[in-house]
Amino acid sequence: MTQITVGLRAFVVLVLALAAPFVSGASAQDIKPIEVAVGSPDAPVTVIEYMSLTCPHCAEFHTTVLPDVMKAYVDTGKVRIIFRDYPLDGVAYRAAIVTHCMAEAGPKRYYGFVQVLFQQQRRWATGADPMGEVAKLARLGGLSQERFDACLENEEYAAGVLLTYQQGEAEFGVNSTPTFVVNGRVIATGMTFSEFQKVIEPLIN
Repeated sequence: MTQITVGLRAFVVLVLALAAPFVSGASAQDIKPIEVAVGSPDAPVTVIEYMSLTCPHCAEFHTTVLPDVMKAYVDTGKVRIIFRDYPLDGVAYRAAIVTHCMAEAGPKRYYGFVQVLFQQQRRWATGADPMGEVAKLARLGGLSQERFDACLENEEYAAGVLLTYQQGEAEFGVNSTPTFVVNGRVIATGMTFSEFQKVIEPLIN
């Protein structure tokens, strides 16, 4: 579990203040928290994951647990997973914006790109040019450098990520990643597959 720092809280407040003059009038009404969902809308269990793309505990969940969860529960229609951003630093914030440009091609493209970012996290997140490395991975996923640069200037996605962050704190008390909300129950810690099963199975049967 990776907790947010005081510095990032100040960062979020600053970014919102800077963004405010550019998002006004009718356009401001269109800015909403953003999320991407995979799995059947009719699944008996809904899992919301608040994640940061630079969080090592999130990477561990996504690389070692989530593939099994997808196979056993999401692909079989038992669980629907909603991914929401809770960036723990500026790099995670900018990378999250890019993932939503990928989501324009559908949730499968989004999910695949997020998985690649977590699999490659050690290489890009701590490098000298993190966003340059993210751009390389995005190009492999079909996002040109020109589209990548434009994506980072997308006010709707930029504000949406921050509003999702704020929503997580206000609605569920999120202050660390990963945080899961399972049919309304908040679980503020990572889970192994067996721990995930113990939470999910009673809600299915």
